Amino acid sequence: MGEEPWRALAETQGGAVSRQQMFGLGLTQGQIRALYRGGRWQMQFPGVYVTHSGPVPERTRVWAAVLYGGAGALAGGRTALWLTQALTKAPARMEICVPAPRQIRAQKGMIARQARKLADRGDYMKSPPRLRIEHALLDVVRREDEVEAVAGLVLGTLQKRLTTAARVRAALATRERQRWRLLLGDLLREFDAGVQSPLESVFFRRVESNHGLPQGVRNQPRVEADGRKRYRDVRYEAQLVVVELDGREAHPESEAFRDMRRDNAVVTAGEVVLRYGWRDVTKQPCLVATEVAEVLIRQGWAGRPRLCGAGCALYA
Repeated sequence: MGEEPWRALAETQGGAVSRQQMFGLGLTQGQIRALYRGGRWQMQFPGVYVTHSGPVPERTRVWAAVLYGGAGALAGGRTALWLTQALTKAPARMEICVPAPRQIRAQKGMIARQARKLADRGDYMKSPPRLRIEHALLDVVRREDEVEAVAGLVLGTLQKRLTTAARVRAALATRERQRWRLLLGDLLREFDAGVQSPLESVFFRRVESNHGLPQGVRNQPRVEADGRKRYRDVRYEAQLVVVELDGREAHPESEAFRDMRRDNAVVTAGEVVLRYGWRDVTKQPCLVATEVAEVLIRQGWAGRPRLCGAGCALYA
């Protein structure tokens, strides 16, 4: 076969090629069959081949799924988020989006979903072609059942600076239907206010906002008494109160010592530090609000907290 004309194309596609592409390069069905049966190629999906033997890398699996989807297909959902590094682990099944109303037969190791306005939502210049991160994020959020999972995905993606709150809002505005729309709006506003983690989001809404506490300054750098620059989760500057939030249920001994040094640096500067975990904030927000309010009042806050509802346990 001489120079093997398929090699250059395969290199740009992670080693994956389609039968139709090979026909376009002049290969015959017999030549393709010989490469496959001879063990040089392996079939990933019907009509899609990997041009080497051995394990198939994850990006090659994505390329194979996109090629199987046909013209206009894109990597979507968690697969697109993984490609953009919003997720660190590749999904077990690669997800693609195909232009509606096209239907393709499902295959082992992949998920295919129909999508409208796909050309407007995709990035065909990336390798492999994929949904823009904002639309992939909204698609994944739509299938989540837990508030914490939604908050983790949205805030985690924004914190990595892979997109902006403004771009997610713009993508959201193009959709007539979107699950969790109100929550998404809240999360984007919270991120603009400095909230960067799911636990911070819960504290912001269920402790601060629901109980009328003052809004603290979030995740701003400051050089502290020991000369080190640190970012504090929440700082009530006028009252010299710091709240640290930690979603880990258990700490290794070395990290507990690190937290102690961080807390000591605050106390040395004449501030009060309060530390809460995930269970505290999610299971007993009213009691956390009571404690924060008492400390803020003792430190000079002139306001008063309010009940969050009929069953509020504030000052219970």
